[in-house]
Amino acid sequence: HPPASSKHPVKVCIDGGANINEVDPETGLTPFIQVAQHQLRLREAGVKDDLQPTLRMMLNSGAHQTVPAHLQPVLEDLKREDDRVVVRWMYWVGDRVDGKEKGWYDYAAEAGETVEAKFQRWQQSSFDEKFEVKSGYFTYKVDFANMTQQNVDVEKRTERKILRHGQ
Repeated sequence: HPPASSKHPVKVCIDGGANINEVDPETGLTPFIQVAQHQLRLREAGVKDDLQPTLRMMLNSGAHQTVPAHLQPVLEDLKREDDRVVVRWMYWVGDRVDGKEKGWYDYAAEAGETVEAKFQRWQQSSFDEKFEVKSGYFTYKVDFANMTQQNVDVEKRTERKILRHGQ
């Protein structure tokens, strides 16, 4: 575990826009599955170190929760201890659209609720499924596996990073 005064390395990556569902080309595994495997090895060895807060942070940030059967006990432990998390959805602006400065912006409340409902459905579905979400005047194709959204109503079809922020 990192010192209490420093920011968690996984959190730094997530806040920086890293794709929480990126598959490691060498192992073929997502970061969530890699940390879950490590948690299982620690548990089997009787080590008290607990990676559940890291796993919970990853889930709250958009990690897909489909895991191999041997890791189901780790996921079940997380579900048992789950308190209702307050979630914020955000999107990245780096092109000064509408005069916005570079940075993360909150979804409008209704759009955030819709995206969260679609995200919950996605976590129970196939990893590659994509969803369309209507927000204001526009429709967006949301790709949770890559944590991106793309406006399908405009010619440019700008793709933006999205972030699920659990509090």
